[in-house]
Amino acid sequence: MIANYLGEILSVLTAVLWAGAVVLFKKTGETVDPLSLNIFKNVTALIVFVPTVLVAREPLLPPVSGWHVAVLGVSGVLGIAVADTLFFMSLNRLGANLTAIVDSMYTPFVMMIVFLGFGETVTLPMIAGAALIISAILVSSVRSEDLKLRPPDLVIGVLYGALSMFFMALGVVMLKKPLWGRAPVFDAVPIVWATAFRLLAATVPLVLFVLARRDRGRYFRCFRPSAVWKVMVPGSLLGSYMSMLVWLMGWKLTTYSSVAAVLNQLTLIFVAILAAIFLKERLTPAKALAIVMAITGMAITVMA
Repeated sequence: MIANYLGEILSVLTAVLWAGAVVLFKKTGETVDPLSLNIFKNVTALIVFVPTVLVAREPLLPPVSGWHVAVLGVSGVLGIAVADTLFFMSLNRLGANLTAIVDSMYTPFVMMIVFLGFGETVTLPMIAGAALIISAILVSSVRSEDLKLRPPDLVIGVLYGALSMFFMALGVVMLKKPLWGRAPVFDAVPIVWATAFRLLAATVPLVLFVLARRDRGRYFRCFRPSAVWKVMVPGSLLGSYMSMLVWLMGWKLTTYSSVAAVLNQLTLIFVAILAAIFLKERLTPAKALAIVMAITGMAITVMA
């Protein structure tokens, strides 16, 4: 019975792991530049992924077609290099609770992409659930003064968060669906190796971009052991290693893309709880209502 719902279980576990990472990254983001944090977390995860591939008994150089390597590479650049950098920029401006609510746009974006691009069924209840999730974002902004946000920070933070979720959704959907008649990446490539290579493909352009800058030194300063490592290293392992691997495994094993996306959004609940406990962020009535609306929208979508 459990095996029949393994994909759904892994999708929920992803939400738990990512929520812990978000809280840790919020603490880290107070002192570390978003681009530096993105590079650090990716490199940290890559170091751990090498032995993981060996433990999983997957070859370090599997017989993978050039097409699937290219799709993995593009997915990594869009879904990690671009999306995660935008996510950290949003997180720094909005705080953990508001960022989690803005990130609810991930589900509507997945629905839009799989419906318009791949013809996957999207029912009216699914659309209603997605609309409720987006409404939650607007409700959460009503009391933004509780976090002392300036209007420009709120607008820019929401914009960064929305773009982050779009690129993240596009990056994972292109791995699950067939493109131009080719077999989906998830069906053709070992999952642990695919996760590691995708992360590598995202890290290389970030490092090259930083190396081309005159002030490159400040972006690599975070690699020097310091007190911030107490939260940055665990956050990297949770966010770029454990949650990413579990996330892609959940997507691979879940039949419908929309269901996987909705279950991933349970992060909203866990972030709100952890942010209140560890970051002392107030869970205002407006944000509590927004969370209820978002979770209701997710429930409607799952039952559709």
